[in-house]
Amino acid sequence: MNTARLSIVAVIVALVAAFAASPAHALDSVGTITQIQGTATLDRGGTSIPITNDTPVMLHDKITTGPNSLVGIYFADGSTLSITSSTSVELADSTMVNGNAVVSKVKLFGGIVHANVPDKQGVPTRRLEIDSTNTHALGPAPSYVP
Repeated sequence: MNTARLSIVAVIVALVAAFAASPAHALDSVGTITQIQGTATLDRGGTSIPITNDTPVMLHDKITTGPNSLVGIYFADGSTLSITSSTSVELADSTMVNGNAVVSKVKLFGGIVHANVPDKQGVPTRRLEIDSTNTHALGPAPSYVP
């Protein structure tokens, strides 16, 4: 191959790699279910998806746990969200952290969630908003977990 063809091939490979790593591709999944105890449902666009360990979660998924149940979600930045028993949430919005889509807003329709957002030397990597406007919540709504 001559130099011109090698240059064209290199450009094509670079464009394909850039497209594969684009934010639109990264926004397909915003996290992964890493723990499930008891019963829970995941509603994705009106379709019920069975929940198992390693189930990817997408933006706008609605997760509802049954009594005495728990769902744990892990995000690419190391943050976690625990959805406790008899709780209903929607993964409402996302942001990019180090090239990965992670949830930035959770709508809480009822119940209790626990969030753990890691920090770097005392500075949070991002904010996670818990929108509890439609629930009876302690504290202001929306509330922020740094």
